[in-house]
Amino acid sequence: MKVRNLDIMKKHATLCRVLGHTGRLMIMEFIEVGEKSVGDISEGIGASISTTSQHLRLLRDNNVVTTRREGQTIYYSLKHPELLQACRLIRKVLLEDMIVSGEVAESMGSDSQA
Repeated sequence: MKVRNLDIMKKHATLCRVLGHTGRLMIMEFIEVGEKSVGDISEGIGASISTTSQHLRLLRDNNVVTTRREGQTIYYSLKHPELLQACRLIRKVLLEDMIVSGEVAESMGSDSQA
């Protein structure tokens, strides 16, 4: 079965909405180095366990993260690390625009991670 262009565009738009939250982007960055439990993620991003769990549920439901259970603990990891690369590319473009418009000093842009 051939995927229509409109079908993939709709999925793309949905994924962008899912990734369009600071907390979820922070979660993706935090678990890049390896799988983490909800408690570890919550502490790492400075959010409550409840809020972190809600974000993780949305990320899991949209195939951004995957889970592994060990006893009572569920560990989360990125399902497609390429998504994190895409997000970083977007931030790089945004940072370059901010430098050009004078919103941020060029030296700050080169020192910070995109």
